[in-house]
Amino acid sequence: SKISGAGSQVADDVEGTLYKFIPADYLKNEEEFQKRVDKDATAFKPLGTKIYSYARPAEGKSGAKGKGKGKAAAEKGFATASVDDEDAVVYEVYWANWETPGFREYHRRMQLFVLLYIEGGSYIQEDEDKWEFVVLFEKRRRRDEARTPVYHFVGYSSLYSFYCWPDKVRLRLRFVECALSCH
Repeated sequence: SKISGAGSQVADDVEGTLYKFIPADYLKNEEEFQKRVDKDATAFKPLGTKIYSYARPAEGKSGAKGKGKGKAAAEKGFATASVDDEDAVVYEVYWANWETPGFREYHRRMQLFVLLYIEGGSYIQEDEDKWEFVVLFEKRRRRDEARTPVYHFVGYSSLYSFYCWPDKVRLRLRFVECALSCH
């Protein structure tokens, strides 16, 4: 459609362009989408092997004593919490590869962020079996009675294993992609 007063300029078809990259089964109906989000929020568990975790205090709960101490520490990235703290924001790092059950399909969905956030980014070739992935999730607990854990995708890195003469194998980092503000 034309933009009024812009002469012969035509607006880009953003939705049409995105269709090429979004999985065919995505939902357009808002009610169906909300049902899927509600279901996935409690059913989703990260794929792969957990290799690391760390925690930050929930906003306003740094535990530091004194006026402004907690806020200053949190802003500088120093505030930490126990991963066992019910109110902590826990970050978990998972390792996966193409052999990880369900990961290939999950990767197809998360790799869209490469195109959206990395200028000149492109998809990787799935037929190469040497790819490894490190995925970061934010884990919070709902305020329900069961304190149900809910995972949020934060970002991921693609790693490629290659031979390095004379007798070594090295990992090459392809992307570090953060969909949310990384801490």
